[in-house]
Amino acid sequence: MKQLILATLLCVIVFGGRSVYDNNIRASTITKNEIKLDTMELTFSNLSYVLDYYNVKHKDIVIKQFILETGWGKSYSCKVRNNLFGLTNPRTKDYFSFKHWTQSVKGYKNSVQYKYKNGDYFKFLKELPYAEDPNYINKLKQIKYDI
Repeated sequence: MKQLILATLLCVIVFGGRSVYDNNIRASTITKNEIKLDTMELTFSNLSYVLDYYNVKHKDIVIKQFILETGWGKSYSCKVRNNLFGLTNPRTKDYFSFKHWTQSVKGYKNSVQYKYKNGDYFKFLKELPYAEDPNYINKLKQIKYDI
């Protein structure tokens, strides 16, 4: 039992005790040379880093999409399929499964954002249409998070 407590305490000290499942998360400084994408744990700071790495525009809105689509990272699609954005196959309507969550970010960039030219990103998502829920954009706007 003491070993478990010590290991947990060590993780809290080293990793700041924060994961994607926490609602109040602050980013730590990460440099591109320190991380291999396919080994990264899913945290808000790592998600922010990977969004930057793939040059995803409107990162703040895309993080809100992650939060809404996965219930703060708790959904089956997120945990099992590594699908952070509810990405589906347009022909079959089945959810995509990714080997690692960072591939989902790349999938978002390649299947959604390649269509984005410029302007109001909420309007872009609504006109796409990104989601079936008519209140999707309003729900995104209401999400508050802190990295």
